[in-house]
Amino acid sequence: MFTQVCLGNRQTSNRPRWKAPLSAAVLLCATLTVHRAQAEGLSTNECIDAHANGQVARGQGRLLEAKNAFAICAAVGCPDLIRQDCTQFGVAVENTLPTVIVSAQTGAGREVSQTFVRVDGGPEKLPVDGRALYLDPGSHAFTVVTPEGKQASVTVVLREGEKYRRVAVTLPVEPQTKAGDPPVEAGKRGVSPLVYVFGGVGLLAAGSFTYFALDGRSKESALEDCAPTCSRSGVDSMRRSYLIGDISLGVAVASLGLGTYFLLSPSSSNTTASQVAVRVATNPDLSAFRVVATTAF
Repeated sequence: MFTQVCLGNRQTSNRPRWKAPLSAAVLLCATLTVHRAQAEGLSTNECIDAHANGQVARGQGRLLEAKNAFAICAAVGCPDLIRQDCTQFGVAVENTLPTVIVSAQTGAGREVSQTFVRVDGGPEKLPVDGRALYLDPGSHAFTVVTPEGKQASVTVVLREGEKYRRVAVTLPVEPQTKAGDPPVEAGKRGVSPLVYVFGGVGLLAAGSFTYFALDGRSKESALEDCAPTCSRSGVDSMRRSYLIGDISLGVAVASLGLGTYFLLSPSSSNTTASQVAVRVATNPDLSAFRVVATTAF
């Protein structure tokens, strides 16, 4: 190999051809190459060994080992011809090496951060941070570990030339909650106190509507017996009963509708109340009807 380098330099030179024997020229060139490699911190033997070991590892499918070997003999301190070979071999091996991107997630598909991965049961823990990992082709086991010690594994088969293979590992973890938050049972949510407020008002208003509607009907029947000589006050009392009944019906419909809205509203579980009070009041002569609902938050 060194003979080719030296002869190539000598034959392409514009100077007259050397008269020294070929063995002397080769010896001189090899000596200069050794001195150059030693000046760069590498010996020629190390470059040759890395060149040979890289080819053997590549032939046996140990592409990571081959990549590292070719990186050594592609260093500046190695002979030019070896460097050229190792650089080309290294590029070819890197193109063939599979790469994977490991991610950790919950069963619901939520990504879990601050996790680590061990490959094939090795002791080294690599951060799961979205960066690609170089691995040899073949079957590999990925074990993802959380800071709390929970872990899960998955095994995949990588093929030569497969790039950026997505490997998702599902962890048996629960959603994180803030300190002091009460535990929330799955499938349950709180009911807003406003549901009870408006529901109670609606029921009271419906009862009021029933009472005053019947009272108005009773007074109307009495007026039919005395018509057309009925007193003005009797007619006003009948109309007042019907009016209060109509108002009660409107309040019942509105209150029950609002109660249903807060019951079905997703944000109803975020509304809390410490005290709810409902009060119904009427004037002694039934000239006024009031429903008062107060809520303390």
